[in-house]
Amino acid sequence: MTSIFPKIDSNVMAVTWAPLVIRPIPNGPESFVAAIVARSRSGEVGCHSLVDRGRIGALFQNRDGTFGAVVDASVASLRHHLESQIKFEGWSSPFEGVALGSPTLTYVHRFSDVYGMAAKACSVFGNTGQFDVAPVEPTEAAGPWGESVTDLLKRMRPALSNSINAQLALGGARHMITFTFYGVRLAANFVLLNPGRLANSLREARAHLWNLSLVAEAPDLLIRPNQLELFAGVRTDDRRAQGVIEELALEAKFRHVTVSRVESAEQAAEQIVAKAA
Repeated sequence: MTSIFPKIDSNVMAVTWAPLVIRPIPNGPESFVAAIVARSRSGEVGCHSLVDRGRIGALFQNRDGTFGAVVDASVASLRHHLESQIKFEGWSSPFEGVALGSPTLTYVHRFSDVYGMAAKACSVFGNTGQFDVAPVEPTEAAGPWGESVTDLLKRMRPALSNSINAQLALGGARHMITFTFYGVRLAANFVLLNPGRLANSLREARAHLWNLSLVAEAPDLLIRPNQLELFAGVRTDDRRAQGVIEELALEAKFRHVTVSRVESAEQAAEQIVAKAA
């Protein structure tokens, strides 16, 4: 007997996906899809970001740092909801202008296949190859400063990549200011104090302090973190380096910035991740 219903491959799974839509101007006509959220009938869930800092920078130029923080925080919030609720419904967006789009049911052979299909269906940012890239294996680094703080951050928390090395135009500056990390809760810079050129290190640290203080003073920021912190890396137990840190801490106090001593790039990255959570 011939069935009038289409035959469904027994090797495929049903997956429902929805786009995470961001409107730069709430209720405005422009929008872009920042991520794809998916759920299978068996309970498997996931959320993959479609944008990186390069693409955000092309769209928003001097405001790419704040929009990067919005994307990272929205995706993190949605992931947390899915991990605890295993459903789309009930998610409360942390920002105005950020919402889930309508869900769509599709059939795929692997759960991860849905991200590429969804990206092509709803976003010019879609790049299906990005979901098949093998994870980068950590390389052995020489000493506590062998790997940069930003590289460690990207490896430890890939979901925060849009907030790492973020660039903003603040205080009427003619050039973009780069922050080691700029997120919803934390703006941070890192400086490594070199015992052989402490005077230069101090000047560099003061520049980072000034940039952080601009965050507290700049008007009309989309995202203004309430924690401003300068991480000062120390190579040795050199007393002069400790003196520099104490001098920086005194100056930072009047700029509403915290100065923290760290003794390895990993320690700096771990503290940034913990305070950004």
